[in-house]
Amino acid sequence: MGKIEIKGYATRRVHCDAMELVITFTADATSSKAASKQVMEQCELCLEKLEELGINISKIQISDDSTQKSRYREERSHSANRSITLKSKFDMVLVNTIRELLNTLKVETDVTINFTFSNSKQLKTELLKEALLDSRQKATDIAKALDQKVVCLISANKKSSYDIDYDEEDDELVCEQADLVLRKTIKIPQFLKRSSLLSSPEITESEEITAVWEIE
Repeated sequence: MGKIEIKGYATRRVHCDAMELVITFTADATSSKAASKQVMEQCELCLEKLEELGINISKIQISDDSTQKSRYREERSHSANRSITLKSKFDMVLVNTIRELLNTLKVETDVTINFTFSNSKQLKTELLKEALLDSRQKATDIAKALDQKVVCLISANKKSSYDIDYDEEDDELVCEQADLVLRKTIKIPQFLKRSSLLSSPEITESEEITAVWEIE
């Protein structure tokens, strides 16, 4: 009878199924009041048009709202920013619609889109179980070479921020996403029709677990 410590690994590539679209309105002016007024008007105009598209404005989050004064510029030395964040399922038509809308409004904006996987906790739980099975298989192979067998798991340590219980069934995880369904869409230019068919990016998730097995 003895103990054996084996690392187990699991990796999976998955398509992102959710996205966060951040729109930042910017303005420069001779005073912070004037700069702030400009970005507020730009944001209000954008929200009005998004609401006309059928987007639930109350689901949009404000993520930054600030003014600054530059020490290196004499004219238009004050700037203002306001950022809003839209969370949705991955939808290239929605992306193209909003970006073309911003183009038609002719407002000063920066757009950033972060693509994510909505159910990452469940995925990590599954990967940890796979990593544990990988560790057990390696321990079984080593024990067999020694004419022994694996008796039981003594302990397992993981490199993850999530807790896992190997004996309980996974809880059903619901993806909490904003209701941003478009009731109608603006006309997308011909040059954007192909990009509306693009698939979501892939991400790689990996988990590692160190398990101690009893063999005899």
